[in-house]
Amino acid sequence: RCPREEACVGGLEVCNPKYTGYMCRECVAGYYSDSDKRCRKCPSQAYVPLVMFFMLLVAIAFGVVGLTAYAHVQFDSDEDVRKSQRQRKIPHSFTLAIVFFQILGMVGNQQFNWPSSVSRTLAATNVVNLDVNIFASECSLVSFDGKYLVSILYPLMFMGAVCVALVLFKLLRASLPWCTQTFPDLPLVQLLERIVFLMGSLLYIPLSRSSLLLFDCVKLPDGKFYLDADLGRRCYDSAWFTLMPWGMLAVLVYIVAVPVYFGFTLFRHRHELFQPAVLARYGSIYRLYRVRFYYFELVQLFKRLVVVFCSLFVSNHQTWLVALLLAVFLTSAFAQLRYEPYYHPIYNTLEIQLNVIISVVVMLGFVFYADLFKRAWSRQAFIGLTLAVIFGSLVLVIATMVVEIRSILKQVTGQAQFIHDVRVQRFWRVVEHEAPDWSDPSLRHQLMEVKSHFIADEQASKAEFERR
Repeated sequence: RCPREEACVGGLEVCNPKYTGYMCRECVAGYYSDSDKRCRKCPSQAYVPLVMFFMLLVAIAFGVVGLTAYAHVQFDSDEDVRKSQRQRKIPHSFTLAIVFFQILGMVGNQQFNWPSSVSRTLAATNVVNLDVNIFASECSLVSFDGKYLVSILYPLMFMGAVCVALVLFKLLRASLPWCTQTFPDLPLVQLLERIVFLMGSLLYIPLSRSSLLLFDCVKLPDGKFYLDADLGRRCYDSAWFTLMPWGMLAVLVYIVAVPVYFGFTLFRHRHELFQPAVLARYGSIYRLYRVRFYYFELVQLFKRLVVVFCSLFVSNHQTWLVALLLAVFLTSAFAQLRYEPYYHPIYNTLEIQLNVIISVVVMLGFVFYADLFKRAWSRQAFIGLTLAVIFGSLVLVIATMVVEIRSILKQVTGQAQFIHDVRVQRFWRVVEHEAPDWSDPSLRHQLMEVKSHFIADEQASKAEFERR
């Protein structure tokens, strides 16, 4: 069958005007190969989108530096750890939403025979993947080689912009009083380390995908291997082997080194995770999880790597791809439901919901791939359902972020210190639910007495705070 959708209009020999070559696998001059393997027309000023991409990187770098410094929580004593170890300044639901839309973008790139309206909607989510194809990079960089090098080396430019932003941040902090009060004075090394923890997790999907693209080759009927991402590019020729060292380096740095560094840091400090100095420096990668799941960020990275691997190397075997993706997302949803690794229940709930939504989108993609619609209205109904699921997920994410922001504002204003610990609340709910069935009524009465004293102390503290 035709390796590119829409390319072959008269068998494998007659090509759409935008395509050329054997099996219509190449784009004609003036067109570039997009992430969904379609040839799209280059913009009139091809360099403008690429310049916009680099400007976006610089803007993100400055924003990340500011947010990282602002989100820092200083722990000077064990009492600070007790009061603020779970404190949040930035909504974590925003991070979960970014990862969700990154995965949704990859699902949209799969050859599921998506309707055009659904395809355009899913393609829009690739913005959070920092996909260089969105910016028509091949038009200004001429070849796949240049595009690939940009896709794996742009983190270096990002880190360069981060270093510039850090220097400017230090200068601003020294000269502006409001900046001194809002942002803590942190060593540059610690700020860089926190940014690596943040961006290493957020960019793990796009960087893993960019690194592995070079090794995703398919064999066509002519007996030769071509890149699955760009069928106009041969594999295993001299040009491919020239790029291979860069690809191997990217795999080692982005796919291997990041989780190894995370794991080494967690393992080295596993017995002192809530010591003030350790929590202040490394807490961003584990303090949102319950104590016994301090390593769960590594599980999340592994899940993302499996999704990337499936989306690349199983992309031409749709039945297996759907089965594997469903196994990953449904297993993840079950694990979240069963073990509740996050300390705050809102994150466990959101993770479960997003995993289920992605599973539904994958199943709908398989429905379109099978294309067994008997009537036009049934196809339109499924298109409407798919769009409703996608936009419904956006509403869900925004609603969760609003709830979390309100919770954070309560922390900032001091109201949250009188709201019981969420895990304590859950404990008392379980006690109230189970206690009537206990065979020892004295134990129930003792626990209820402890609870009444606990609530009385909290109310007294709140009244004292309000008198001040």
